[in-house]
Amino acid sequence: MAYDLLEEKWLFVRRRASGPGRIAPWQLVENHETDPVDALDFPRADLNGGVIQFLIGLLQTAFPPKDEKAWRGFWNSPPEPEVLRGALAREADAFLLDGDGPRFMQDKTLTAAEAGEPTGVASLFVETPGGKTEKDNADLFVKRGRIERLCPACVAAALFTLQTNAPSGGVGHRTGLRGGGPLTTLVLPARDVTLWKTVWGNVFPRTTIESWRDGGPAPREFGIYPWLAPTRTSEAGREIHPSEVDPLHAYWGMPRRIRLLVEQGEAQPCHLCGQESEAFVARFLAKNYGNNYSGTWRHPLTPYTPVKEGFLSMKGTPDGVGYKLWRGAVVSEPQKGGRLPAKNVQYAINNRLEELAPENWIEYRLWAFGPDMDNMKARSWAEGMMPVLTPPKQVGADSLGADPYYQEVLRLVYAAEAAVKALRQAVRYGLMPKMDAKIDASLFQGVALRFWSDTQQPFQDTAAGLRQAMAQSQDTASVRIAWLARMKKAAVAIYRRAGETKVDWRTAPEAAVRKEVWLAGKLSATDKEMANILNLPVPAGKPGKRGRKAG
Repeated sequence: MAYDLLEEKWLFVRRRASGPGRIAPWQLVENHETDPVDALDFPRADLNGGVIQFLIGLLQTAFPPKDEKAWRGFWNSPPEPEVLRGALAREADAFLLDGDGPRFMQDKTLTAAEAGEPTGVASLFVETPGGKTEKDNADLFVKRGRIERLCPACVAAALFTLQTNAPSGGVGHRTGLRGGGPLTTLVLPARDVTLWKTVWGNVFPRTTIESWRDGGPAPREFGIYPWLAPTRTSEAGREIHPSEVDPLHAYWGMPRRIRLLVEQGEAQPCHLCGQESEAFVARFLAKNYGNNYSGTWRHPLTPYTPVKEGFLSMKGTPDGVGYKLWRGAVVSEPQKGGRLPAKNVQYAINNRLEELAPENWIEYRLWAFGPDMDNMKARSWAEGMMPVLTPPKQVGADSLGADPYYQEVLRLVYAAEAAVKALRQAVRYGLMPKMDAKIDASLFQGVALRFWSDTQQPFQDTAAGLRQAMAQSQDTASVRIAWLARMKKAAVAIYRRAGETKVDWRTAPEAAVRKEVWLAGKLSATDKEMANILNLPVPAGKPGKRGRKAG
């Protein structure tokens, strides 16, 4: 079998009129006017997240627009399917899932003798219990044996998703070039979203990619597609740095040494999608010490925080996706060491707002997703779509990080972070005696989740009010004060709900009442810390009197 990922109909999608179906990558633009493909439709959210990155990387590598003018030409009127098909065909040798030669995202030279006992295909998913967990019979919540057979479509999606998100996997099992469990952020228009626009809206012009190169393009073999060459194994600590490869390599990082064992037999259903297939994968060869990515990598689709050694990718978190991501994922922070949005987000907002939010629209959307990892343990899949307001044109700046409106929105987020800190301190010292701290860990952690959720819509309303005031050159202090009041109302309500199982509020103990009063004080304009964050008049008094640590 030679399963060609550029020709086979392996992409699960949902069309606007005809519903679910499967297409080859070049059919992404087929019937775009009459029955467009709206979205991917794989059986798992993480596979949708992986495959959308596959498509972006594929078009960025095989069909990049020459410049921004060429990009705009295809935004509303995509290329003809056969034009796209012809461009992709030039990369065909790099996208074969099986065969005697190089295989997509698989180690070129790994043998059965070198790998040892094959691994069950379920291990391509990060939440699958490890060998020790199974041996100890500790797989209580995520059970073994649920996925023992995958069709080529599902195994291709799982393989790419693992390689691009690869978390820590034990001794010598390398993480992805973004580090384990990275957050991915994509920009989408607010309306009329199609899969084509989702992909094309996050593709850079060729001139931009060329500006990232130190010299000329690196060879396709390893420089772009690492599986076309023997893996640079890392038993002796060898590392791979960005300067050694092409910038496009970031889309195709391959940290794990894997080789699928593709079998042929009687048609049987895939354990993930349920569709029957004569070809299937039940096991794969695996070996540690694969490509070891190190240095100043910046994947174009991920936000980062600058650190001494280079950059640290933002991660998926149990807090989910919401307005807290304005800090770093949407807006760059001006202070030294502040977070940086993904390159695609920065580029799109600086160059494509008219396409993302045309006419009288005032927002576009940010799709953020990624695994929430605790070292090697997968806790959840974090994903969400949120509206992002565009800056008023009359007060906008030339760059994303410097825009006055976005910097004012950052103040709202910083204030919310301070509110969460105060809320957790109030719960800890007002509702949880020291002896109960470990027992009530879930209560302590859950209040932050509730706060971000309960204040999501108030934040959107406040950001809209802030935008309107700035567009009309009005003073924004009243908007910021109103945000403070809404945060206080939410935080006090959450504090009281958190204490319902521990406190009889009719005869509440002094500590509980005292900390509620303290919390309300921290979320008022009379608190110096909060006044500084929101740029309100700082009240007189002894420095730090209101802002000292609760206890």
